[in-house]
Amino acid sequence: GQKARYWFVENYTNPSYSELRKANYSYHRLGLDMMTKDQTEARKNILEAMKSLRKVHKVRTNLLATQIIAVAEAAKDNLTATGVNPKKITVILNGVEPLEPTSPEDRAALRASLGIAPTDFVCGLSARFVDCKGHADLLSAAVRVCAVRPDVKFLLMGTGPTYEETVRAAAERGLSDRVIFTGFVPDVARYYNIMNLS
Repeated sequence: GQKARYWFVENYTNPSYSELRKANYSYHRLGLDMMTKDQTEARKNILEAMKSLRKVHKVRTNLLATQIIAVAEAAKDNLTATGVNPKKITVILNGVEPLEPTSPEDRAALRASLGIAPTDFVCGLSARFVDCKGHADLLSAAVRVCAVRPDVKFLLMGTGPTYEETVRAAAERGLSDRVIFTGFVPDVARYYNIMNLS
């Protein structure tokens, strides 16, 4: 139909797609088609095509994506803030299996191994240690909570770029005996079973 022909011509001649056309040509004609003649030159041209695609992405974010799945409304908001068309985004929330309960004996043993008393109230977080996960905010809250609740412990699971910094910050705030850092935990279910708040 007319619309299909129009968009074909429009996309072919629109200057904002010039880097995309250049990338396609470099990748296919100067890259893949040249592999049997000169692999070194072909690989170089394919890398140049990738650089052109980066330029396309800066000018027209997610141009080639026809549909994008976000795992939360907040993730959708982050994408639209970078210029992604909200009509392309579908939100599908993460699905998780129900937590398998552990025995009272297992829970008591794990608490004891972590220095958590049977009567302690445990708040927990399992997340990669990066700024956007809010570990610094949690420590700020922990200072206030610990001032009025001597029976609360904070259990932080995971590793990441800000792990050491967070451990130091906890010590500097006098929380070393109240915040427990486990590092990477392969089976978080056991730990969630000893939490009162997660």
